[in-house]
Amino acid sequence: MGRMPLKGDKLELLTTNLNYRVMVGERVSRYPLEKELLIGEAPLRKEDQPLPLYNLAAWVSFVAVQITGRDRVEIRGEVEGKAFFAGEGGAKEIFFEEEEFFQELNMPGVQPGMEVNGHGRISYLGEAGPPLETEDKLLYQVKIEVEVLLTVVDVQQLEVAVGAKNISPEKLERRVIIVEELLEEKANPLTLTSELEFLGELDYLKILSYHLEDFSWEEEKEKVHIQGTLVTSYFYSTDTENGFRENRQIFKEVITLDGLEGAQISLFPVVEYVVGEILGEQARQLAYVDLFIRVTRNVQQEVLLKIEDVETHCEYLLLPRAAGVTSEGMEIVKRIDLPYPREIAAGLARLRDLQAQVEDDGVAVSGILERYIYYIPEAEAQPEADMDMDMAEEMDQETVTEKEEKWPHSLKVEELFQYHLHLPGVRAGDEALIYSKTGKCEFAPAEEVTLGVTHAVLEVKVRQVDEQAVVVPSRVPPGTSMVIYAVKKGDNLLKISRSYGVQAADVAESNGLTEDELLQVGQKLLIPLMLYRR
Repeated sequence: MGRMPLKGDKLELLTTNLNYRVMVGERVSRYPLEKELLIGEAPLRKEDQPLPLYNLAAWVSFVAVQITGRDRVEIRGEVEGKAFFAGEGGAKEIFFEEEEFFQELNMPGVQPGMEVNGHGRISYLGEAGPPLETEDKLLYQVKIEVEVLLTVVDVQQLEVAVGAKNISPEKLERRVIIVEELLEEKANPLTLTSELEFLGELDYLKILSYHLEDFSWEEEKEKVHIQGTLVTSYFYSTDTENGFRENRQIFKEVITLDGLEGAQISLFPVVEYVVGEILGEQARQLAYVDLFIRVTRNVQQEVLLKIEDVETHCEYLLLPRAAGVTSEGMEIVKRIDLPYPREIAAGLARLRDLQAQVEDDGVAVSGILERYIYYIPEAEAQPEADMDMDMAEEMDQETVTEKEEKWPHSLKVEELFQYHLHLPGVRAGDEALIYSKTGKCEFAPAEEVTLGVTHAVLEVKVRQVDEQAVVVPSRVPPGTSMVIYAVKKGDNLLKISRSYGVQAADVAESNGLTEDELLQVGQKLLIPLMLYRR
């Protein structure tokens, strides 16, 4: 039996306006690139090996995102970069050609007419091993990973019912809805400078790795106080010594934001690149840090869901919300197939191929740790046993000098990992979002192998989406079953359907269109007003 319209007195709804920016979804999208740099000049060599590139830097010069259809988002962007080549004729700065990247993503809940924002940055930058030599040319390969932080926003401007006159309270069904509203997103670049001292004239400096430690922030009125430590590992060579060294730099920053009262702040820092400028017996280290801030708040509103035995006009709201957030540190242990060397240092690391499986009350995360290891082996040279003592003493120092390797070897290591995070209240099938960052790597000797322990942090956010019908005032006289609407500039099906309190799918079906159809100004649409999906 269908609902009956109210008889007698006219139905009077008590209403309020919903005006906020609902965060429908968020995503971290990563895109791997490889650049090949072909150089036809004679390289500077150490132990007969061409020196690696140094002062490697890359940046996202352009990024654009758009919604291309229901549940579909498209990302386009460009990456630029540069590096220094150590040649016999001196240092040479090499610029990358612009590299384009493109991705199409599936994001449930996204519809045409919503807003999408994207912030692009470099999340990994390193060489893919030693250069290849062929026909008096060198081929250097550079690995780059682009990270795009995405948010999709539904701008709600809707009048909803919160009650009704002349209706007994027991016939009214109400509910408090909670939505996450996006207030602001802001990228705050941070440049850190540090002076490095050496004994002897510096002839080569290569940054091996960098990460942030002890990163934290505090809110104070309209300011966010940020602090942390930048840890950099590098290889250096002077006219008197060479080896690995670590530099630690404490930094503080104050960022001004409006409207922090009652808001939640999420901060996503990443070190994009670090370079070193050689200045005789000194060097100046320049680090570029991207501090991306997202400000949200939870909005609560009591709304009217239905009136018993009364036919009402409804709007269907998508109500996305964070079902749970957790951040946990983990350690990934890797057995490296080499005896513990004289010196060892970690190169850059990344967690790639990350997958999340949401279970009841938890999330299982898996992926691959990829890292380069740099090491200098122990010297192997010893005088021959059958040499006489005088010859041995004469040759000993020369032999050791010739055979002792001072230039580091590089080794790529990979390790599969699985990790389970406990998150009460989440349900199997929910959507999970993974943020990750790698930290320091520690080494320890073991029998004929070396143990490497990488510290990392996983932050997982699980989102749930509910659809809820709420009572809204009708824009047309009671009993009207169909309206003819002329499309205006800036219209789309989602916007038009909401203005009449119907679903975009119903309008599309009634007009033989898809929900992501591009509309023409002046195009006539039939708006069905008597379709209810209770």
